[in-house]
Amino acid sequence: MTGSSSTLQTIAHDSNIYYDEENHVSLLAKISCSNALKIHITASIFFLQSWIREGDIRDYWTDGLTSLDRYKGRCYHIEPVAGEDNQWICYVAYPLDLFEEGSVTNMFTSIVGNVFGFKALRALRLEDLRIPPTYSKTFQGPPHGIQVERDKLNKYGRPLLGCTIKPKLGLSAKNYGRACYECLRGGLDFTKDDENVNSQPFMRWRDRFVFCAEAIYKSQAETGEIKGHYLNATAGTCEEMIKRAVFARELGVPIVMHDYLTQW
Repeated sequence: MTGSSSTLQTIAHDSNIYYDEENHVSLLAKISCSNALKIHITASIFFLQSWIREGDIRDYWTDGLTSLDRYKGRCYHIEPVAGEDNQWICYVAYPLDLFEEGSVTNMFTSIVGNVFGFKALRALRLEDLRIPPTYSKTFQGPPHGIQVERDKLNKYGRPLLGCTIKPKLGLSAKNYGRACYECLRGGLDFTKDDENVNSQPFMRWRDRFVFCAEAIYKSQAETGEIKGHYLNATAGTCEEMIKRAVFARELGVPIVMHDYLTQW
């Protein structure tokens, strides 16, 4: 570890030395290593993965072009897991300047993506995560809340009732639409596609959209109430997702949904 002491810091006490809650994203991770000495070395370089080439811990000339003291993550506390051999809990803090405002993708790429690919770790589990209000406020969130949902459905004074159609896989589009109709006609306010329902051979997305739209309009006509269905428009590309959402709008369906694991 020659030449690395200036950039690697592991503190086993008093988190206030390096970290304040309002200006850091903090996490708690469980790590498995072969011995206590290795856990301290591993934790030291654990969150410097972006700066250090794997298998080579040393200073580079580019270190002088930035302030590692300001931008590096710090493992500020380590404690053994009770009753477990060679397992430790690491408390880590990242300065907010490392993250783009309002980007969940950037945040998780930084704190999960690089770290989970670090071969020096035998095992790693992210146990907890704390996002300070100063950062969470940069996420816009939904454009409206529960009151607008109630206004659109014209339902007040009681919980909104809904369900996910089951079985989620295997139904034909026609039978899927029939299940939606029976649920909505029976008193539910809305139904929902499961995240696994996309465009499989047994039920292509366009057919599902058409039959679900029919279920909405038929149940509305028979009950005199406003109904809804969450149509899953998730697809393999941005263009395809937009295409599906546009088709849903053309059908007059009021709700579409996207899986939060969308890769685009």
